[in-house]
Amino acid sequence: MKSLKIKISEPMFRKLSEQLFSRYPQSEWATFLKCGWSEGDESLVISVRDLILPGDGDLDATVDSISIDEAYTLRSVLGIENEKWALGLGHSHPEGC
Repeated sequence: MKSLKIKISEPMFRKLSEQLFSRYPQSEWATFLKCGWSEGDESLVISVRDLILPGDGDLDATVDSISIDEAYTLRSVLGIENEKWALGLGHSHPEGC
């Protein structure tokens, strides 16, 4: 079985944590991630290169779960289509899940 390693800079990790846990402990939240990856015999390494933070209305704040506006998804996908990146989704869960 391969191991999974995630590489992210400290400043980006702080921004990611701030975004994902901004509604914690009651509700979930999310953001898209630009990621690179490399695969070896023993591990898969995902490198977080950038956050594609949601703008106003990109996530539905009226629900406790994650509801992503189609325009945010499309903008995120089109933003990397000519680059050698993968699109990831980071999200949190409410307390107790």
